[in-house]
Amino acid sequence: MDWEYFELSSIRDWPPWTAALATDHAEALQVLIEKIGFVPRPWDFFNASKEGCFETLKVLVRACPEWADRAQSNYSTILGLEINASWHNLDIARFLVDSGSPVSNIDANQHTPLAMAADTGNIETVQFLLDRGADPDPDSTPLWPLRFAAERGHVEVAELLLENIDVQSKITGGGYHQFWLLYSAAGCGFEKLVRACLDAGCNANARLYVESCPFSVDATNRTSDGGYHLAPLDWARARGHSAVVHLLEND
Repeated sequence: MDWEYFELSSIRDWPPWTAALATDHAEALQVLIEKIGFVPRPWDFFNASKEGCFETLKVLVRACPEWADRAQSNYSTILGLEINASWHNLDIARFLVDSGSPVSNIDANQHTPLAMAADTGNIETVQFLLDRGADPDPDSTPLWPLRFAAERGHVEVAELLLENIDVQSKITGGGYHQFWLLYSAAGCGFEKLVRACLDAGCNANARLYVESCPFSVDATNRTSDGGYHLAPLDWARARGHSAVVHLLEND
């Protein structure tokens, strides 16, 4: 059967497989693949991932004979997209990794799947990715998963990440690695870690740029593009970590 494709027409004029994709009918899509021989198009994978249509995504992956190779190249960002689309993402994350998706791929925004999971606060997915070899401290974006967890207030996720990071080398290494550790520790209220960073000479008054801020700050912290420059003290004070605030104010 030769179906014509009308992207802008009403849904009754769409090809059956496009309708199945648009309405997340995974079972109907499976039948159409088996009976008509539909071959998934590249954008189908990305749309299903971004929309959180995970059962549909599974059907598409199984219908792609070259998936194992494409997962490492053309579709290497799919895992991060699906993690970002839903907090409840462990099942589909496990499926994609088992199907060949790379656990430490860095997307165009310099985000890894682990950073996405840390940002959403799904500790089970974070643990799964770590178990599968995800790097909690990638060279190109050091400590980003930890920083994302701290900024979102996901303290348990931050604790788990710290267990898998060479914390001492960050404390004594100086530079922005040391500062990002202090910044994250202050946001989570990790008093001992904050003290260790300060004792090692970390500059507590340095500021880090963020695009959004979950609390009110002084106008002097705003940037011309609508972002913010925040210090560790800003996060500790906003989160009510009084012991950390005391340390930072008296440094």
